[in-house]
Amino acid sequence: MATLTYYSFSKRHRSTLQPTSGTDIPDVYLKDGCSITKPVFLLEFDSPPTFNYMKYEGRYYFVTEIRNVANDLWEIEGEEDYLSSWKSEIGSAQAMILYASGSTADIIDPRIQTTSPIYVSTELDNISDITLTDNNQGTIILSITGKGSFGNYVMEQSNKVFELIDNVDVFANANITDAATGLKQLFMGGNAGANIKGAIALPFLSNNMLAGGIEDLYLGAYPCTDSGGNAIRGYKVTDPIAKGSFDVNIPWRYSDWRRHSPYTALYLYLPLIGTMALPVDDLINDSSIHGNYAINITSGSVSVEIYGNTSGKIIATASSNCAMATPFGSSNIDVSQAATGIISGATAILGGLAASNPLTKASIMIGGTAASIAGFTGAYKGENSGAGGLGGGSSHGLTKVVRLTSISKDLTDSQANLDPIMGKPLMKKDTIGNYSGYVQTDGAQVIGAMLGSEAEMINSLLDGGIYYE
Repeated sequence: MATLTYYSFSKRHRSTLQPTSGTDIPDVYLKDGCSITKPVFLLEFDSPPTFNYMKYEGRYYFVTEIRNVANDLWEIEGEEDYLSSWKSEIGSAQAMILYASGSTADIIDPRIQTTSPIYVSTELDNISDITLTDNNQGTIILSITGKGSFGNYVMEQSNKVFELIDNVDVFANANITDAATGLKQLFMGGNAGANIKGAIALPFLSNNMLAGGIEDLYLGAYPCTDSGGNAIRGYKVTDPIAKGSFDVNIPWRYSDWRRHSPYTALYLYLPLIGTMALPVDDLINDSSIHGNYAINITSGSVSVEIYGNTSGKIIATASSNCAMATPFGSSNIDVSQAATGIISGATAILGGLAASNPLTKASIMIGGTAASIAGFTGAYKGENSGAGGLGGGSSHGLTKVVRLTSISKDLTDSQANLDPIMGKPLMKKDTIGNYSGYVQTDGAQVIGAMLGSEAEMINSLLDGGIYYE
């Protein structure tokens, strides 16, 4: 026999909330043969009972059925509210807590789905120390050999690239006037176009391109002049690597775990390289990224490294080639033929000397050379600078700034809205009573003076998620 307290009490199931005030009925007995966890009480009321909650012998019960058995005699059935009955033991228990309301752990919550719309935000930056040009011709890099020029040169005026060999035959007419000069050109000059070992167009300018000083350009022994007779000049390449860098802010939409994939994606467009996806999971603590460019001036090869400004971790590397071929000089004046033709004509002049002194070195050399090479008139075919459009280098026409784009997805509901209902990820061992609201455990083991069936039910409820209130 003990006191029964009944309540009209509103609470959610799976909650530890306990009522604060009720009505006592002293000297109440359990109906014979009933269970302490599912008790039945016979109580006398003048009208149908309206309460829905009870307390008896320290345990709390939901009223599950009210049945009239006689005039003013009512049978009240109940089922134990395990969580309220053993709230103190639950609150002091330590467990592996998966989710808890008010958790401050920044952990991905896969329970919340994403919506289909996306949000796009972009940040831009230029590459320092490397200026990408809008000039379709680009910056012309020549690899040449010759008496006056040898190595790699940046043309002072790229638009004069097709005039490099326009005046070679003018020079030949004016300067190859005797056998000695012809022989000299034969062995030192060769084909003027053949002295152009490489000619590429690059879509940028950098300070180190101009560091080597400017020189008049020569192809073999031939000076390069434009249509006005002015010397065509170039800067000697002394440092073949052009370097640049950029820093671009990451346009994060979120500041929490939604920075992770698949909630956020980052795409980086690099001029002369293309677009790459960045590993967002490695960048969540970074507010910006840094990139280093290295471009080989003589070949057009491009290499880039990317890392987070805060983490310092290299997250991506890329390479490409931005050189655009500049084909010309394939059918040029053959200086060896020109020199030979001159020598053939000169033989007639020198013939008298040879006849009077057949052992002179000049007569032997000229006579042998003239006999083995075709005539002078076949030499002048004219200088062609090549025809057709530029090949390759399609990246020259694309965007010239670094673009970092963030693509984000929204959640079906905010985590703040859902926190009171389903908590936030915690994923650590802690005391259950440290949290108020939703708590879900993994493998809970509550200890107390309860029945084994009660302990089993409490542990099962905790692992399914309860509200500690």
